[in-house]
Amino acid sequence: MAKLINIKNSLQPNRQKLVVFCLFLLFIITRIYLLTGFTPKYSDGHLYGKYALENRVAKENKMSFYDLHARLVEQTIENIKKDGKEVPEELYMRRMVEYPPIAIQWLKLPAFFINKIKVTNQEEFIKYSEAYKNLYRWWSFFAELILFFVMLKMIWSLYAESSLSEKAERGVVFIFGGLFLAHLLYDRLDIILAVLILFSLGALISKKISYVWSFVIFALAINFKLIPIILVPIWVVGSLPYTYMEGKRTRKYTRNLFKSILHRMGLIFILIFAWMVPFLIWYGKPCLDFLTYHKNRGIQIESLYSSLIMTINLILGVRTEVYHAYGSFNIRASYFPNIAKFADIVLLMGLSALLILFIIKMFKLNAQISTVNNPINKGKDQKATIASKMPGLFIY
Repeated sequence: MAKLINIKNSLQPNRQKLVVFCLFLLFIITRIYLLTGFTPKYSDGHLYGKYALENRVAKENKMSFYDLHARLVEQTIENIKKDGKEVPEELYMRRMVEYPPIAIQWLKLPAFFINKIKVTNQEEFIKYSEAYKNLYRWWSFFAELILFFVMLKMIWSLYAESSLSEKAERGVVFIFGGLFLAHLLYDRLDIILAVLILFSLGALISKKISYVWSFVIFALAINFKLIPIILVPIWVVGSLPYTYMEGKRTRKYTRNLFKSILHRMGLIFILIFAWMVPFLIWYGKPCLDFLTYHKNRGIQIESLYSSLIMTINLILGVRTEVYHAYGSFNIRASYFPNIAKFADIVLLMGLSALLILFIIKMFKLNAQISTVNNPINKGKDQKATIASKMPGLFIY
């Protein structure tokens, strides 16, 4: 019997390697299909290519990318006016670059491989744009490949006690979950955003890495795309010392808790600003125009905001107005037409309120549970954060 157990234990590492290899093979097969056998009807790749080309031309002419972009849109407006046609209102807004400056830097990278393609007329521009779109899809694939391996590492670390089949199931869910997003998986900015968020989360739940590094990456993710700002309360709670879970509820305890919360929120927003400073110095105010652009753009139909509004409309029996503008389908709430201007603030406040209630409830329960099942010892464990002690809570 002992020999059989030893044989079984010796085979376990080989079984794990086989499962990981099968997951990797499944990932590669499905993604190669998406790259070579599936073409999404709509792609932002052409727009990204346009921005990359404008960056190249701006550099060649030793001028600001933002100034060049605005001039090109102005030329388009003037040409439409000369033809006696009406200029679409949204075209005036197109003078602004719709992406944050760090995202623009990401879009420039694939273009290094096709900079030899000359663009002097419309036909050559179409050729360049198509080449960039295809290259960007592969660029996004390699970003997702990093995401895949980091995800596997986290599964094997966080769920070490789970069976091999359960670990494999989580990997399969990731792989096929991507297939359901095939129409936008490699044609948007979201893959690299997911990589940044996962790295930040990994640092947050780590017992070896300071939460400050998690905040640095998290601030970079917010500068890449603004939407993660609604997750600030979660990162703040996760970085709090775990000792707060056991402290007696005194005035001093409450004061120290709120000081820690304010300190961490302040640090995140300082880091957000710090990532932006180099671009403000180099490009000036135009690199912030994306904030104005998205405030006026409206709410895209595939966003979280639109899902909330459509749900409210369904409950209230109000018809949802769908319209096309700024190159996307958007929705409008008749009872609150300017909701897009306050969407981030509303979601941030709502999530903050829920987290405050959650903290109160969790602290009350854990005051009785943690001292029995998960006591805090003096020494090294004294520096543990809530996320590092309760990683499963933040993964879900």
